[in-house]
Amino acid sequence: MDIKVNTNVGTPKVDKKKKTGASAASGAAFASLLNQASNNDEIETLSPTLGSPGVLVEEETKNPYANIPTEPEARSAYMLDALEELEQDILTGNPTDAVMKLKRALEAQSDGYDALTSAQQEIADEIDLRVAVEIAKIEAEN
Repeated sequence: MDIKVNTNVGTPKVDKKKKTGASAASGAAFASLLNQASNNDEIETLSPTLGSPGVLVEEETKNPYANIPTEPEARSAYMLDALEELEQDILTGNPTDAVMKLKRALEAQSDGYDALTSAQQEIADEIDLRVAVEIAKIEAEN
């Protein structure tokens, strides 16, 4: 199946706050579950400390998984951000490294998955599944 994108036509602006229909409802429900899981007092959240940009690039060259968080919540958030980046790539037609970020994040090990509640594990699994589906769709197009 070939999909042709007309790059001569502008892309309409989409206001994420004005979603309607089943997609918005399921998105809101998913976001609510993610927020509930993130607010659990049993889970320790860590914020990564970044050094200078040169160090990050050097680390990424040595280890392509260096900038992917290993904590399950942070890894899931990283993957959601990369999915948004992929969405923008598709809408604008300007590819970035979003697909590579998603592939690496999906392959990366997540420390502490077993310590998550079953609800949190379900959310993390749903995010992993969504990433795998999006990667498969992109690869099928190429």
